[in-house]
Amino acid sequence: MNYRAEIDGLRAIAVVPVLFFHAAIYPFGGGYVGVDIFFVISGYLITGILLKEIEQGSLSVVGFYNRRIRRIYPALFATIIVSAVAAAFVLYADDLKDFGQSVIATLTFMSNVLFWHETNYFAPNAEFKPLLHTWSLAVEEQFYVLFPLLLAVLAKRGRRSQFAVIAFLTAASFAAAEIASLRFPASAFFLLPFRAWELSAGALLALYETGRARPAGRVASTGAAVGLLLIAYAIVGLDLETPFPGRWALLPVCGAVLVIRFAQPSNLIGRVLGSPVAVAVGLISYSLYLVHQPIFALYRYARVVEPSRLEMVGLIALSFVLAAISWKLVEQPFRRARYRSRTVFASAVCGSLILISFGAVAHLNAGFPSWTLARLSPQQAVVYRNLLEERGRIDKVADSNKFTECVFRTGKLNEIFRRQFADCAEEHGTATIIVGDSHAGNLFDAIAPLSGRPFVIGINKGFCRAVESNPQCFYGELLDFVTTNAGSIDRVIYMQAGFYLLDAPDGAIGSRDMFQRYTDRQFPVSQSRIDLTLTYLGKLASHVNVVWSGPWIDPHVTHNQLVANGCDGSTDLPNSFVVPSYTRLDQTVHELARERQISYVSTINALNFNARLDLVDCQNVYFIDADHWSVAGEQRFGPKVLGALNMTM
Repeated sequence: MNYRAEIDGLRAIAVVPVLFFHAAIYPFGGGYVGVDIFFVISGYLITGILLKEIEQGSLSVVGFYNRRIRRIYPALFATIIVSAVAAAFVLYADDLKDFGQSVIATLTFMSNVLFWHETNYFAPNAEFKPLLHTWSLAVEEQFYVLFPLLLAVLAKRGRRSQFAVIAFLTAASFAAAEIASLRFPASAFFLLPFRAWELSAGALLALYETGRARPAGRVASTGAAVGLLLIAYAIVGLDLETPFPGRWALLPVCGAVLVIRFAQPSNLIGRVLGSPVAVAVGLISYSLYLVHQPIFALYRYARVVEPSRLEMVGLIALSFVLAAISWKLVEQPFRRARYRSRTVFASAVCGSLILISFGAVAHLNAGFPSWTLARLSPQQAVVYRNLLEERGRIDKVADSNKFTECVFRTGKLNEIFRRQFADCAEEHGTATIIVGDSHAGNLFDAIAPLSGRPFVIGINKGFCRAVESNPQCFYGELLDFVTTNAGSIDRVIYMQAGFYLLDAPDGAIGSRDMFQRYTDRQFPVSQSRIDLTLTYLGKLASHVNVVWSGPWIDPHVTHNQLVANGCDGSTDLPNSFVVPSYTRLDQTVHELARERQISYVSTINALNFNARLDLVDCQNVYFIDADHWSVAGEQRFGPKVLGALNMTM
């Protein structure tokens, strides 16, 4: 396949938005689609090479993986080594333990599975994971385990059969991605079956182009421009709330296909993408993609507070410098050198085993807590020990909890639950049900054992709020259940995270990370989502008593911020607009709930939250992460909230 400068330029279009997205720089809310563009480019180029080798009868699986190793491993090894050295001096033990595990997963090309498995409300913040971005390398290499052999087998049946089978697999993968992006979003994002269609889209283009001249003139100019516009819209128009990689992924994927097909030196898009600057960035794009996330993650971790936009721009510049060095001194020498396949494979295995051994030692030794404690002041060490203890306790009850046979919580309204509910209703009469997202789970654990009631049920699941249309959530089933069993239900208490009822200053739906990104303004209340929530609660209230227990003030303090401040009572919220934003939210919900005749209890008023007293002291840590109570926090705050709720009975 002949070299095309515009494809290197397209690589630049792919990688730069990823950097700006990870740097949380507006308006690159959809910058993550750069990965999808990389997938299309990879599928196109590698398929083109494989087709040529198959046609010439020179296809060699050994030769193929020789090239892949020389392309992938040198820069990856260098990135992991430098990151590991920095991580040893920056990360606390629990995070260094996780880093060691991610090193193992990265070098076995299973990091997508690891990060998929870790996706839950109690996982460490993604922005602090130095190797999070390697999930895409894992997807790519998993794809290429069998793809060359599949192409070779299909070649015996002719080009049409190749195209037809790959097209069918592409359509099947896309259909699966569309369904999974709505029902199982973490699986859809990280796992190969739901990403394969993006790589095979590039493969289909390579198959289609075989034996065909590339179009020129106005058709090519228009096609390339449309492709670039689709990519641009995806970069600025999508965000973290967009279901992905289903139908919305068609924007970057189809855009990349159009640019590859139609961009050429004879049209404007081709000339722009083939310009020296774009090509230079494209050439270092792999190293740039590798180095930026460790730089961002470790700096954020060490910085404690969210870096300013100017600092992030500086980190982007540093990423470019280190990527250029990596490309020049690491990538190029290994790609140009002619090593025997045996030497290449042996080097890859030995290098991987050495780094995997480091990862295993770090993980099995829990990240060397003594090394972390030696770097902390006595007060910081107290907070860190308490934090580790609380994490161990909360992990045991993250998804469900059970105090007695009839005081329990779950996220499923299945037949087992229904039978248990019926048995408990027969024995104890009416139930109190606490419903909502993971904050409802916190509330249940805090008040259920104190309530004195023999029949209390929690129905909660992370990310599941009453306005969600996610099929993984239970609100449709719950409404039917309450309608059918109203006589066995005393009241329903609703609770959800407050940040989701706020908007980010850029108009996006509220999220945890916005409190780190925007520290200079108050967050507007989302009246539309409050109205939708009240509409749902109103449907429940037509059958049973309903109380909305308002959100508590989420401090949005990371655990490394807690540790850095120690336990002398000097800890304050890093974002001074958190308290006024939540207070305004509480007042708004209260007013709107009164208009709808829905009972409302202000958790904020009940707790009278004081950051200097209620975040941490030298005995306990009261928040396990940015917005969830620890077990000690449940014991501290539960009686106050229960007292406020009892006043509504």
